[in-house]
Amino acid sequence: MPRYRSGSSLPEAIATVALIGFVVVAFAGLVLILSRSQRYAWEQGSAIQEGRRAVAALAQAIRSATYGEDGSYPLVAVQPFSLTLYSDIDRDGLVERVRFWLEGTTLRRAVAEPVGQPLHYGQEGALEIIAQYVRNGEDATPIFVAFDANGTPLADPVPVLAVRTIRVTLVVNVGRNRAPGDFTLSTTARLRNTRLSR
Repeated sequence: MPRYRSGSSLPEAIATVALIGFVVVAFAGLVLILSRSQRYAWEQGSAIQEGRRAVAALAQAIRSATYGEDGSYPLVAVQPFSLTLYSDIDRDGLVERVRFWLEGTTLRRAVAEPVGQPLHYGQEGALEIIAQYVRNGEDATPIFVAFDANGTPLADPVPVLAVRTIRVTLVVNVGRNRAPGDFTLSTTARLRNTRLSR
């Protein structure tokens, strides 16, 4: 009567363990790749949302630009990567001097509150980040372009008394070496509260 052996030999067991190990490593690698891709997509989406809020805040500041508490003209300076103006951005009834500028890939804002009697503008307060991953400086796409009453772009240095509208453009991308690529956000805002804009 023949004898049958149950079980498997040592080489078969080693092959089985190696196959299971390969499947586990491949699955873990796939999960890691999907996780990184998902995280990148989330970061890019967050950066675009932050950029949208920044463009809206810039447009609102431009539209509500008004004479300073010390009588200063609403616009101080318009340059390709910076803008300084007077606006009541915190809606407290007092007009602040607000400066926006690009520093690396970060768009920042600083606010100077009016102080003293008579009111004047002191030091700028805390710096705020209003958008990150802004790539305008890398390819020289200006954030701020000023236009006169005829819609003609004004060259730098911009004569602030000639400005009627300002186009704001932000190029946002978490990483330029990965898809989906740059996302451009743009709007145009008109100065409303100057004697010259009427």
